[in-house]
Amino acid sequence: MPTKANTVKKRVFIEKMKKTLGNVTASSEAAKINRCTYYEWLEKDPAFKAAIDAIEESCIDFAESALKKQIEDGNPTSTIFYLKTKGKRRGYVETQELTGKDGKDLIPARVLTKEEAKELWQKLDNDF
Repeated sequence: MPTKANTVKKRVFIEKMKKTLGNVTASSEAAKINRCTYYEWLEKDPAFKAAIDAIEESCIDFAESALKKQIEDGNPTSTIFYLKTKGKRRGYVETQELTGKDGKDLIPARVLTKEEAKELWQKLDNDF
């Protein structure tokens, strides 16, 4: 059963999360809890988890607004970094294409024979 002290600490934690764009360390310190306690609450308290999830969404919304402003100002670098790390589930990821113009592998993969593998291994072993 939740104690009154834990309820107060959760409220403090949630408010600090809002103010720090989801900084768990700063929020833990403000609530005077261990980071592990935060993860326990997240796992065991559905209402707490819902509040944290909503804060994370708000943080991404904030960064998206800042991205728009920074794009208008000509400098999106810091916000793009934020979105690449925090907004992945919204599609903010960078991929690299490793194919040629025709969509085929640049260097076709093939399985080495035992002899080729042994020769390569010996070559590598001698180099190091």
